[in-house]
This record gives sequence, structure tokens and C-alpha cells, in this order.
Amino acid sequence: MDSTQPVAPREGLAILRVWREEATAELRARVTTVDDVVAGSAGAREWTGLGTEAALGELRAWLERWDVRA
Repeated sequence: MDSTQPVAPREGLAILRVWREEATAELRARVTTVDDVVAGSAGAREWTGLGTEAALGELRAWLERWDVRA
């Protein structure tokens, strides 16, 4: 993509929730993402109760989709 080309304004939202399970003391995470908040997009996705590594992987993949250089 030509870096001189204007990019349409977009705003995304990612929420990362982290908690520790009482019975096992295991650290868990939940990722919720919304692809385009400005457009009122219904593109919300949620990954529930994942381990922290999986949640971070989902968050990284979502951020990569926002990379305009790709």
C-alpha cells in the first residue's frame, strides 16, 4: 500500500480480561474485539475462558489485521 494514500478513519476496541480460577489458581483470559467502532460495525468477537497464551495470540492476530502496511 502506498503510504501517501489517505486511510479511512477507523477505531477498533479490544478488551482483555484476566482472572485467576479459585479452584485451580490457573490464570485465565477473555478477549473481546470490535473491528470498527466508528462505523457501528457488528464485527464483535469474543474468545471466552482461554489460557493467557491463546488470548495473546488472538489479540496479536487482531492487531495484525489492522496493519495498513500488509
